[in-house]
Amino acid sequence: LRMLYSLEISQEEIDRTPTMVSMDLLNDGFITAIKRSFPAGLAWLGLGGELTIPNNFPYLAQGIRKSFASPDMRFFEHHGEPDEGHHNDSNMLLAMQLNNDADREQVRAEVAKALFLRTAVWTEMADAAARL
Repeated sequence: LRMLYSLEISQEEIDRTPTMVSMDLLNDGFITAIKRSFPAGLAWLGLGGELTIPNNFPYLAQGIRKSFASPDMRFFEHHGEPDEGHHNDSNMLLAMQLNNDADREQVRAEVAKALFLRTAVWTEMADAAARL
């Protein structure tokens, strides 16, 4: 919230802005996966989530720095590169859970879903930015 306020985005604007459809789908997919099985949840968390963050956060941070006079960047200091550790921990737990080819196939399928929906989030953000 500090970052958003530093971008002169008010609490009222935050409250009235609907969640992106792709974010709702991503969140619903993650909830479904963790209910399905522990390895499915870890697949979404580690491979389909935390692994992607260090790769894309620098671009978000760069865009914010270039677009705003004095953005509060603490959010980016606590996410991004540090999430690589979360990814490594999640994947270690995942590796300990895989017992057979069926488990591996489930992980492949869940990662594909997670990455597909993460792509949808980026596409929706790009589409919104193009309309500005």
